[in-house]
Amino acid sequence: MGVRKDVVRNRRRIIDAAVASFRELGSDAQMDDIARRAGLGVATIYRYFANREELLRQVSEEVSGSLLDAAHHALELDDPWEGVVAVVTRFVEVNQEYRQLMNTTRALSTPLVASPPPSFGTMQSSVEAVLERAKAAGVLRADIDGRHISWLTSSVTAIPATSGRELRHHTQILQQLILDALRSPSVG
Repeated sequence: MGVRKDVVRNRRRIIDAAVASFRELGSDAQMDDIARRAGLGVATIYRYFANREELLRQVSEEVSGSLLDAAHHALELDDPWEGVVAVVTRFVEVNQEYRQLMNTTRALSTPLVASPPPSFGTMQSSVEAVLERAKAAGVLRADIDGRHISWLTSSVTAIPATSGRELRHHTQILQQLILDALRSPSVG
C-alpha cells in the first residue's frame, strides 16, 4: 500500500512553508510560524519532523538538490566555461534567495556540518566534475575546487539588505568578480 496523498501533500506544504519562513526570518523562524504558513497545526508538523533542526535539515536537502540540478545542467552544456558560469550563477542565486537561511545554517552549523543532507555529497561530486572538465579545457584555474565556489559565492550574503534593484546590481558585480577570479590566467 502506498503513502496516502494527504500525507505527501502535508509534508510538501510543511517544507514549502519552512523554506519561506527560513528565507524571511532566518534563525528566528519558529515552528508556529511554519505551521501558520502551511495552514496546519504545530502538532501536525511535529508528526512529520521531530524538531526544528530536522526540518531545517530537510530544507537544506531541498537547497542541495537545487544545486545538484544546476550541476547536472552545467555538465550538459557544450562549453566547459559556460558550465562553470551556470554553477556559479546558481550558487549566487541560492545564496541570495536563501540569504536568511544561509545565515541560519551557519548559526546552526554544528548539526548540518557534522551530518550534511544526503544529496550534499552527490552535489559536491557533480560540481567537482564541472570544475574538472573546465580545468581540462584550460579555462579554469587549476587550484580551484568546489569549496572555493561555495566560499566565494556565499560572499553575496554579506551585501547589506537594500532595494531589490540595488541588491541585484551589487550581486551582479560580485558574481562577475568571482568569475573573473576563477578564469584561468591563460585565457586572458
